[in-house]
Formats: sequence, structure tokens, C-alpha cells
Amino acid sequence: MRAARLTAGSTALVTAALGLMVATASPASADGTWAYYGTKNPITSSASTWRCGPTESVNALDDVYAQVCAVRTVERDGAQAAVIIRNNSNKIQSAKASMSLWNAADNSQAGWWGCGSTGLTPNAWTVCFGNTLNPKFATVYADGAVNGSDFLVRSPNV
Repeated sequence: MRAARLTAGSTALVTAALGLMVATASPASADGTWAYYGTKNPITSSASTWRCGPTESVNALDDVYAQVCAVRTVERDGAQAAVIIRNNSNKIQSAKASMSLWNAADNSQAGWWGCGSTGLTPNAWTVCFGNTLNPKFATVYADGAVNGSDFLVRSPNV
């Protein structure tokens, strides 16, 4: 009886340890952060290096456009993914965004982030940012989506 409890306890400990290793080895996943830029272009108003996919129309929204970007810090020691949304209409519209940052050397995912639904101010820029990571790899790219189904063309490498 005691041996059975000892075996069960050891099995649970090993399982918990393996589960912890799997959890810590998986890519970062977290809430992204919305940033409002108003009429200021987020790319040209930043000292960071932005590499973005093409600007695309967002389905089911009037005069709203988006693109996904990989952003490298000025010091070049950090990188993050971002989805830029431009509402060119005269009305408030809502959108949510998600994006991933990838290691270009082996196409492994470094992290995934999502920003919940937010109101897009008329004639303004709004950006969903993922966390800044300090990747050990030199080159990254990003992919993303708006409203869960409008998949954006991936960014170039940065």
C-alpha cells in the first residue's frame, strides 16, 4: 500500500515537472497593448525600425485599413510585433487584433499577443503592440490578423 502511494506520488511529481518544462518552453502569449496615435503616423514618428507588410482593407469595416509590422528597438536588442489600424472614416468603428513574432532563421514562434475589441477613432491611427522581447536571434518577422479572420500579409524581416 505504501509502495503504491509512493509510486503515485512520484508519478505526479514527474508529471508536474514535465508539464512545467513544456509550459516554460512554449512561446510567450499575452495581452497586447493598444496605443492611440491620432493623426500621427506611428512609423514615421518613431526612432525604431519598422518593417511592415502591405496596407490592406479590413473586411466588414468601412474605410479601415491595417498592416502587420515587426519593430526593432533603436538599440537593436529588442523586437516586437504590431498591428497598425487606420480608420479613414468619419465614424467610430471597432476592431480587435492579434499578431505573432517569429525567428526568421528557423521560423519558430517567439510570441503571440492579442488586443481585445477597441473603438477606432475616426481619421486616426491605432496600434496593437506585443511585448518587446530580447531575442537571441538577429532577424525576426511578424504576422497578424484583424477581427480574427482578416489575415494580414506578413511583414518583411527586420
